[in-house]
Amino acid sequence: MDNRIDIKYSDYFMNNLKVNLNNFEEFWAKCEKSNFLEFKERLQLPYSNMKLVGKNFSNVIGFEPLNETDKVDQNAKKYEFIYAVMNIYGAMVFIRLQAIFNQSNQCLAQITIRSQDETIDKLILEEIYKG
Repeated sequence: MDNRIDIKYSDYFMNNLKVNLNNFEEFWAKCEKSNFLEFKERLQLPYSNMKLVGKNFSNVIGFEPLNETDKVDQNAKKYEFIYAVMNIYGAMVFIRLQAIFNQSNQCLAQITIRSQDETIDKLILEEIYKG
């Protein structure tokens, strides 16, 4: 019998309970004016509809967005998923994933990460590239 436990990087994070859909923009703006680091990356994602973008991208990074993926119209051509988590040391992370389907039905996206720790950005990006 194998008693090993599979630990993922996302197990070191939890939802930031101070942040919700109503106050996310306020926190996002505060990050811009403080010691938060910002990282932006453009991506081409292998998903065929917006509902898959939300579900699969959340599975890849290990966090659920504040705006529920079940309520996303799968035929939407443009959507923004927002995430607010913190690590076990209290460092906050805010993520915006802006996805769009172009005329060729390719999913193009930009991810913006604002965090208090550069290593967090790198961990998240590693998970994206692995996934």
